[in-house]
Amino acid sequence: MKKLILAAVAGAVVLSAAGLARADSLTATVKSYDGSKQVMTLVTGEIIELKNYQDIIPPTLSADDEIIMDFSSSEDGFTGINTITITLDR
Repeated sequence: MKKLILAAVAGAVVLSAAGLARADSLTATVKSYDGSKQVMTLVTGEIIELKNYQDIIPPTLSADDEIIMDFSSSEDGFTGINTITITLDR
């Protein structure tokens, strides 16, 4: 079973009391995108749920697109997706 690397939770931003949030990014190629389920699979096998990020999903997102996804994290892990940018729209 493929691992789920990012579980998008509506409006939830979990910040560690001791740690500061930081921005990270992921550069990847999209294997598939199911717009009805709002689930994106990368060519490396990671599955990313985008159900609560409709406002940042590029309207032309599709298979074979190359993307940069900026997200926030803390010492406790993933806290939210900030942007998804298509760098090569195929």
